[in-house]
Formats: sequence, C-alpha cells, structure tokens
Amino acid sequence: MPIATLTNTSFQALLYRSLPVRLKICAFINGCCEEVDFDKVLELEEELGQALRDIPAWDIPQADSRQHRIATYIKNMLGIVLHQYILLLHFHFLVRTTSFSKSLICRRARLEASTKILGYYQRLIKEEMLPEQACRTGLTLSALSICLEIYLNLESRACDQSTITIFPQISAFLIEHVEKVLDILEKRISLTLNGLNEYCILSMTVGLLKGRLWPVLATESDKEAGERVIKLCRLMQARKAAIRQNQPLSEGCDDGQLRGNQLSIEGNYIGSDIMTDLINSMLPQDLEFMNENLDLSFFHA
Repeated sequence: MPIATLTNTSFQALLYRSLPVRLKICAFINGCCEEVDFDKVLELEEELGQALRDIPAWDIPQADSRQHRIATYIKNMLGIVLHQYILLLHFHFLVRTTSFSKSLICRRARLEASTKILGYYQRLIKEEMLPEQACRTGLTLSALSICLEIYLNLESRACDQSTITIFPQISAFLIEHVEKVLDILEKRISLTLNGLNEYCILSMTVGLLKGRLWPVLATESDKEAGERVIKLCRLMQARKAAIRQNQPLSEGCDDGQLRGNQLSIEGNYIGSDIMTDLINSMLPQDLEFMNENLDLSFFHA
C-alpha cells in the first residue's frame, strides 16, 4: 500500500520510517564522546527534516470529516514526536559546545521546535481531536525550553551581548503559550493525579520569569504562581478524599469552578468513538511503548 494512502496503519508506518534517524539520535545523545560534532548535529537534523517532509499531505475533502480528522491527527502527532527529537538533539549539543555562533543556531532550532510542539497540541485540542489530559510527549520540555530561551535573552541583553532577539511583545506571546501548558497539566492532574511535579516547576518558572520581564508585576506574578499550586493541592486532596469514599470527583470538590471543569472534562471525551478507534488503530500491542510514552492508556476500554 503506498504511503500516500491513508490507512489504519499510516501512523506506525511513517513512524517506523523515521526509526533509523531516531535511533541514531538516541545513540548520539547517550554516547560517551566528550566532543560533539556540530556537522553530525546538522546531519541528524536534516534527516529529521526529511522525515517531516515525507509526511503525506493527505488532502482529504472536508466532506469526509472522519478521514479528515484522522489525517490531521496523525500529521500533528508525527510532528510532535519528530520535533521532540530535534529538541533533544540541540539540547545535547548546547550543554557541550563553547562556540557562541553554533550555540545561537541550536538555540534558534530549539525555540522553533518547542513552539511547533505546543502549536501542534493547541491545534489538536482546539479541534477536539485530543483531550488535554492526554497531551504528554515533549509538552513540559517544550514549555521549559521556551522559558529558558526568554531568560537567556534577558540575561544577554543585560550583558549587552549579541543574541536571539525576543521583543517584549513576542515574550508575552510565548508566555501565553506556556501558560496554556499549565492549563493542560492542570486538567491531567485533575483526572489522573499525574504531573504535579511538572506543574509546580513550570508554574514557579513562569512566575519568576514574568517577574523579570515585568518587574512592576513581580509580586502579582509570584502570588499567581503560588495560588496555582495551592489550587492543585486542594484538587488533589478532594480527589483522594473522593477515592477513599468511592465518590465521583465532582462530588468531592468544594470549589464550584473545579467541579464544573471536571464534569466538562469527563463528558467531552470518554464516550468518543473516534478517539477509541484512533488509539486502537495506532497503538496495537507491538507498539505498547508508544502507548506508555503518549499517556493514552486512560482512554482504553
């Protein structure tokens, strides 16, 4: 069957085609070489870029809504997986290089990969193709990477060094994207009790970064970060109390907004036939590692 033909195994087939370069990157990152070859980094990035370009367009008419949604879902999920490898590749080089010019190239690539990963997730969530609690691969790493780049940009400007220019308006835009990741993690914690450490780290990072970007609002940013964590702790306490009493979480929540959010989450996706079909077709037994990595086991019957 041609790869350009959309089938139930298109996701596995395309992911398998990129397996050689992904294995090379794993070996490269986990190798013991003290000196990292920049040409090798560029070569591996080019192979990943080719894997991204090899993803078919699958121009399916909007009239066939089911096939169109499946094609969109697969393209975005493949983009997430492959861009995560780009992110990891450049992270590895950045911690070892002493070349300023090469580090700038890697930082740009890292920032671009991070924003694309978050963009893929936002698209899937907006189109109701992926529930927020299932967003996992590369999510927190991308958000923290963006925060790090904004911070490095601030430090470099303070030292009057040439660096990637991130204007205040762009910083605000990037911070807004990162805060959406906090919302995603909040939904995941509310259902699975998984991800609190990531949430706390990212929440405090965002609070500190906003304080550096807008010093006038530093106190407000710190308070906002603390309130986020307190809200999640309250939610987890309510969840554990509900579990002990064999109650639905919505009955154990004192906060009306938390209760409403929980009911909305539970109602939107649990009975979704398309989600079940997608997961069953894309994550068979021979790809259990993908199921674990993408944290989609919650949706299996």
